[in-house]
Amino acid sequence: MKDLFGIDITLPAGAPEQKGIRKAMKQYRQLIAIYGKVADKQCRSCSFCFRHQAGSKKFYKCHKATVGGPATDWNSRWVACGLFQQ
Repeated sequence: MKDLFGIDITLPAGAPEQKGIRKAMKQYRQLIAIYGKVADKQCRSCSFCFRHQAGSKKFYKCHKATVGGPATDWNSRWVACGLFQQ
């Protein structure tokens, strides 16, 4: 399996690749597998997580992951990855 940057990685045991999963969730799991989690922090408080607005719809994007399209809308309540910056 390749990570966000095109580098081959091996996921930890018990983390099988799933089909039909949203692109954002797949990228989030890769970031967690590579960099780990930051306890007590959420993605919304990270400097790489930006809130966007299109009309009345508000959504978040992580700019450390591949962005573009509704499949990459980020859940701001996810536990932050090891790339977290205040």
